Amino acid sequence: MERRNFVKRIAAALACIPRASDAFSRSVLSTDGGKMPPHSPAAKNRVQAPEPDYEALLAQHNVVYLSPATRPVEGLPVGDGDTTALVWMPPCGLTMTVNKSNLWDDQPSNYPPDWSWSPAWEEKATTLVGGATLTVRNGTPLLNPMYLNDFQAHLDLYRAQVAVDAESPLGSVRAVIWGSSEPGVLVLNYQESSSQPLRREIELSRWGSRRFFHWYSQYVPAATRTGLEGTRAGADRTHIWIEQKLRRTSFAVVVRFVGGPFKTEVRNPHLAVMLTEQSSQISGQVYLAVVTSEEHDSPLESARQKVDQAAQQSYDTLQHQHAKQWSEFWSQSYIQIPEDYLENLYYMTLYQLAVSSQGAYPPPFCGGLWTPDHDVRRWGHYYHWNEQQSYWPVHSAGHSELAVPYNRYRSQMLKQAETDAQLVHEKGGAWYADVANRRGEQARSGVSYNLTPGTQIAMDLWRHYLYTLDRDFLETQAYPVMKACAQFYLDYLERDSDGIYHVPESSAYESAILQKDSITDLSSIRQSFPACIRASEILGVDAKMRRRWQDVVDHLVGFTTYGPGLDLEGKPIPKVFSSGISLVDFTTTKASDGVKGVMIKKGQRLYGVSFECELAPVFPSGVIGLAQRGTELFEVAVNTILNVEPKVFKFYLSPAIQAARLGLGDFALKVITHIVKGSQVLPQGFFTEGNLTPNAPAYSANRWTVDTPCIIRNGRRTNEHAQLLSEWFDMPSLEGGGQLMTTFNEMLLQSYDEVIRVFPALPQAWQDVSFKLRAVGGFVVIATRKAGEIQPLLVESLNGGKCRLQNPWSSRQINVRELASGHAVQVAADAEIAAFDSKAGSTYIVFHAGQAKIEPEPPWPRQGINQAPKEWNGNRIGMERFF
Repeated sequence: MERRNFVKRIAAALACIPRASDAFSRSVLSTDGGKMPPHSPAAKNRVQAPEPDYEALLAQHNVVYLSPATRPVEGLPVGDGDTTALVWMPPCGLTMTVNKSNLWDDQPSNYPPDWSWSPAWEEKATTLVGGATLTVRNGTPLLNPMYLNDFQAHLDLYRAQVAVDAESPLGSVRAVIWGSSEPGVLVLNYQESSSQPLRREIELSRWGSRRFFHWYSQYVPAATRTGLEGTRAGADRTHIWIEQKLRRTSFAVVVRFVGGPFKTEVRNPHLAVMLTEQSSQISGQVYLAVVTSEEHDSPLESARQKVDQAAQQSYDTLQHQHAKQWSEFWSQSYIQIPEDYLENLYYMTLYQLAVSSQGAYPPPFCGGLWTPDHDVRRWGHYYHWNEQQSYWPVHSAGHSELAVPYNRYRSQMLKQAETDAQLVHEKGGAWYADVANRRGEQARSGVSYNLTPGTQIAMDLWRHYLYTLDRDFLETQAYPVMKACAQFYLDYLERDSDGIYHVPESSAYESAILQKDSITDLSSIRQSFPACIRASEILGVDAKMRRRWQDVVDHLVGFTTYGPGLDLEGKPIPKVFSSGISLVDFTTTKASDGVKGVMIKKGQRLYGVSFECELAPVFPSGVIGLAQRGTELFEVAVNTILNVEPKVFKFYLSPAIQAARLGLGDFALKVITHIVKGSQVLPQGFFTEGNLTPNAPAYSANRWTVDTPCIIRNGRRTNEHAQLLSEWFDMPSLEGGGQLMTTFNEMLLQSYDEVIRVFPALPQAWQDVSFKLRAVGGFVVIATRKAGEIQPLLVESLNGGKCRLQNPWSSRQINVRELASGHAVQVAADAEIAAFDSKAGSTYIVFHAGQAKIEPEPPWPRQGINQAPKEWNGNRIGMERFF
């Protein structure tokens, strides 16, 4: 088939799917990133601001494969928010690798103190295991590139579905795959024709495996049976299934096919199939559901009911509901920036969160719900520093609902964190460790002097309240954690003879050096204590505690600085922030500190020892930002960020966000460009813990690098080394996308201190930019910059209250009018900040004197539907034709 006809056929198929231009694309905004509660004043008498064609905006960023994805790590993601699949296309047939948010295989309850690294527990730790694999086969190499005449697979972000279309002399395949959140099933609409009559097999299998948590350091060669036990395949006349018994829980995966006669067969305990009658064509739908024993007493029966319900509702009904849901989802926000490739990654990251972060647990940062290889999951626990990064951008992007699993998990950990504060530090309140399993059991050694996770988690919860103004959430989830983590610091701090509070002993993030007055602790206290004061005032509780918190804020030791002088590598640096004062003599190592053999003396001020921790006052704490411009603190912060060199950027760090917070748009873009170039190596747009290398395919991490971990025998780590292919451990890492999204949100709109700043950190070359994003306080801001000039803004107030806005036109007078009535609104303005009272549900146009009161035009797509892979600086989204 000629390519032009192939593309026409795809376009015709797309035309049959409900379009975004219907009423669904004009959905009501919500106070929590989802549906607006019926009691909300904003739900009544709203005047809708001009909206773009979201379908057209998203169509520019479809992810297009012109060759089959033959490795699961290259697969295209779909999901219903809880159950997910990577869709890939090996020669044998279309394949889906299925995962779910709560398939946890828990370790025994009496966990050892050092469970995250103990050799005796290497293959016994709690882990999120894989679900199952679904494959449709016809016995021919139908998707082998050797025989393909034409091929396209694409991820349609707007419709949240993957479409596969292939032509060969052996036949043709057309498939559409997506996840239906109600009743909670994955859906495969499958059509295939063949050159001769064939039987098709719909195969469901599960082969568990070892987890290889520390493949880079240690592994157990004798643990080959791990994961293989407890699997039982089954079938009846209309279903096939897999039941898996784990150590504490169990789950079932059930498949039903609608579209023609078939027989079922169980071939072994790990595999069941549906065998269709011999025919030259097949057309029908496959429904797949996964249910755990934590959801239902009989997972098998519940999963059967889900696929039966889907079949009874019909494919068209489910797809209509799916289209409506996703139209509403995308209408909550948008960004349009000059960097098309980076904009594509922004939307791809938001999509993958939406299809995977609405279940019982947040997706772990490493692999998420996209682990492609059996049960292998490197970095298998929840690691605080990395985990939080996936959720930094969701509130500004208008999707607070995506943070719900994370918030729930962290707030439910509170009791364990209180226990560990006593056991590990002999303090009151709550101490959250950097490492925890899904039950909240924490690593009690190794990183125990990293004290900041608790307050950072508390501030994640506080941020959720600031965007949603959900008082019940504040009272039941956020404030208890905030108060308990503040209490821990109250007990931990020491006061000197001058009345100044100090942090006597801690580490700066994951640094091995114990320090006094670590900058990470001081930043966390300066952010969290004022937040506790305000939260207690809102709830009308703990008046006495407010005085204690305020006393600490008023008498807390200041940040230390370092230089002018030389850094650890001997490079001259200006005055920058110090991470703290060393409490020990210490010799640096290349592996831990980036430079080997530097002698650090007790009492020495430290710089450059861990995770760019010296930038903690800027982000995530928000203690120093544009409101401090002109102060010495601000200048030191700028010096600190500009001293970070691209060669030391890591995919898990946040200097791009910190640069944006300081208004350094060009530097922020430089950093995020470096991170993307080094870590976005998978073709669907996922980041990973790998780098592009000259000897590796441009779409994958270096698959032939061999790791040589120490062998564990009889629970003891030996000096023997094994060789493991790194290809076994290729999987996405989610924090890179979270950093990218957060950076762009902060470049376009800042409101962390409850002052709305529009376009605060744009690169100089970005003259034409637009966005619709959320601001703290329940405001939706729509802004456009054309030819370097900021157009009139729209501000929608979802909850009412005072809106404070930094004047985007410098000294020009700001005017505000209510959009519906046209009435002028009184504005109180000082030199920089304008404030006005808003009503819930009202939209306001903000403009300067002499500017026409014209609503900003919604952005137009720069191009039509994307039908090809994209390349940028050696990176690629999509896959070229390789046949």
